[in-house]
Amino acid sequence: MTRARRAAHLLLLTLLLSTSLAACSPEGVRTEGGPLREIPDHGYGGVTVSVGRTFTDGFDILSIEGPETVTIEKVELLDPSPGIELVSAELAGSARSVGGVFQFDASYPPSAPGLGPLVDAAGAELTRASTGMLGYELVLGMRVAAEGRYTRHGYVVLYRANGVEYSRSVVAEVSVCTEHALDENGDCPFTR
Repeated sequence: MTRARRAAHLLLLTLLLSTSLAACSPEGVRTEGGPLREIPDHGYGGVTVSVGRTFTDGFDILSIEGPETVTIEKVELLDPSPGIELVSAELAGSARSVGGVFQFDASYPPSAPGLGPLVDAAGAELTRASTGMLGYELVLGMRVAAEGRYTRHGYVVLYRANGVEYSRSVVAEVSVCTEHALDENGDCPFTR
């Protein structure tokens, strides 16, 4: 076999292997993005919460680009302060009359009547056709374990579409304080 022919075979073998390996993702490795639309960075603060009481954070709309069906596997907090935890992640769908205007409730589940019934985010199958342009409002129940100031920097939605595992990271900062952690003016400043 000539040197040129050997080089061509080696190149072909390399291309075939790289193509095969690209199609197989290692366990736990997900593609960022996918058919869930990107949500612009945002945040809010100034909220006082009670130790041990679950509160509600809403506002973000999950919507789908394209005809795919998306199955949510899990929602996780992104780089939260130690002591703040996610208790529940639910979705408000097509029965709601508000679209992204609900943001905070001091209790959980939220008392916003316009949200309609909530369903668990984990296991939910989302399609563009089922809610049209409204999308699905993500409603998170969170709790703080002790007195202090806490920040949730965002969240990650782990999901599948067309057999591919995706993650959608969202920078959505929420700053909360317990009553005894307010500053000298009685405020809970936004830490962004």
